[in-house]
Amino acid sequence: MIVGRLASLCLLLIVGCYMVAEPLIRDNPEMWGAPTDGLQMSITLAPVAHSSEYSPEFYVAFRNVGPQDFFLNLGATLANGRDHFPTAIGLILTNEKGRSMELSHRGFRAAGRVDDYAVGIEVGSIHIVRFSLGQFWCPETNEFKLKLPKGRYRVAAQFTGSGAHYKNTGQLWTAWNFWKGDLKSNLLEFEISQ
Repeated sequence: MIVGRLASLCLLLIVGCYMVAEPLIRDNPEMWGAPTDGLQMSITLAPVAHSSEYSPEFYVAFRNVGPQDFFLNLGATLANGRDHFPTAIGLILTNEKGRSMELSHRGFRAAGRVDDYAVGIEVGSIHIVRFSLGQFWCPETNEFKLKLPKGRYRVAAQFTGSGAHYKNTGQLWTAWNFWKGDLKSNLLEFEISQ
């Protein structure tokens, strides 16, 4: 009985992962930003459960289209890798009137050790991060809780790749091949209807 339930759960996870990755693997050029030094980025809408306050959720995918494997430093991780914060990913949000805002990840509070959120990506591989708009704030307007009015919007993800920031004992990242530079995704249109 337990084996049967476990097999069903594994099948659901496989199908779920395929449903997320399949459109990205199809290689639709409109779904990806321009490649930079062997790396491409994509942003797509993620399915979200209905709630009283609608906050869109997104998948941001990174694809290695270059000739060698590398690491991405996506931000920070706490609690020995149990909590990840992709602070190196930002958003550019534009409303239907053409006003744009640059949004930053809210980040984290730490009382203990902080490590780099390093992800290895092999040639041809894709790494996907999921988050909601509610995890971001606008430094320019000092808005910590974004509540978007009804309307149509465009959003693009941006990524700043760097080497290691947190040089802790046992984490000798200095010789690792980190991707460094600035990267932008495709432009995604979505609508707030609530």
